[in-house]
Amino acid sequence: MKTSLITGANGYIGKQLAGQLATKGHTIIATSRNGLGHTIKMDFTNEAEIKNVLFRFKPAIIIHCGAKGKPDECELNKEAALLANATATGWLVQNAAAIKAYFIYLSTDFVFDGSKAWLTEADKPNPVNYYGFTKLLGEQAVLSYSNSCIIRTVLVYGKSMDGRENLVSLTKKKLEAGEAFKVVNDQVRTPTYLIDLLNGIEAVVNKEAKGLFHISGCEMFTPYEIALETATFLGLDTSLLIPVTKDTFKEIAQRPLFSGFNCQKAFDELGYKPTPFRSALKKIF
Repeated sequence: MKTSLITGANGYIGKQLAGQLATKGHTIIATSRNGLGHTIKMDFTNEAEIKNVLFRFKPAIIIHCGAKGKPDECELNKEAALLANATATGWLVQNAAAIKAYFIYLSTDFVFDGSKAWLTEADKPNPVNYYGFTKLLGEQAVLSYSNSCIIRTVLVYGKSMDGRENLVSLTKKKLEAGEAFKVVNDQVRTPTYLIDLLNGIEAVVNKEAKGLFHISGCEMFTPYEIALETATFLGLDTSLLIPVTKDTFKEIAQRPLFSGFNCQKAFDELGYKPTPFRSALKKIF
C-alpha cells in the first residue's frame, strides 16, 4: 500500500479516516497542528513546516482534511480563514507537486449560494459567506494541479467523538437531558453519514480519481427533520424540538438555504453507495 499523509488528523473526519485506512493496510502519516495523540506535528498554516514534513516523508498521497471550518469564526477572523483554507492549501498543493504526490482536498456545500438543491459537479459555485469563499479559493488552487481530486460533502453526522457533537448526537444529548432544542426548519441539506464519507474518500484514494466529486447522503431533510427523525428513532420526547427559521439565531455568516447534492457521478465512477438515514441511525445508536 502507498503512504498517505492526512492533515487535520485530530479532527472529526481526519481522525476516523486515518483509522479506517490504517485498518485496510494503508501506511498513514497522521498530522495535526499540535502533534498530540497519534499525530506528528505539522501546522499546515506554516509553509516551512509543510515543506519539512512532506520532503521528510514524501508520501504518495496527501489528504487535506484540515480547515478553519466554522462559518461565523471565518467572518470574524477573515485573515486566519484565508490563511487556513486558501493560502495554506496552495502551499500544500505546491509541495505535493514537488514530490509528485496525489492530492485530495475535502471541501463543502458552502461554496454554493443556496439558490437550488440537488447540485451537481457542473453547477457553478457562488458562496454567500467568507468560509465558502475561502474554501472555493482552496478548490481553485487544487484544480491548478492535475494529479488531484476535490471531494465536496454536506452536514456530516455520526457518533460523537472526543466531545465533538453533530446534529444527530446533539439531538440525543439535549433531549435525554430534557432540554428544549431549537432547530432550523427553513434550510435543506443531504446529510452525510460519516462512514459513507470515509468510504467515498477511500474509493477516491484506491482509484486515484481525478477531478471533482459530490459525496453526501441521497435524502433531503431540513435540520429540524433530521432532529425529529433522530428523536423518533430513539423514542425521545419530540415535543422538546422547536422548529425555527434561520433568522432566529442571528448568525454572523449567511447560510445557503438549499445545498443538497446529486451524487450520480460518485455512484457511477466510484461505486459510492450512501446509507439511508434511518439505516445509519441504527448503526450509530
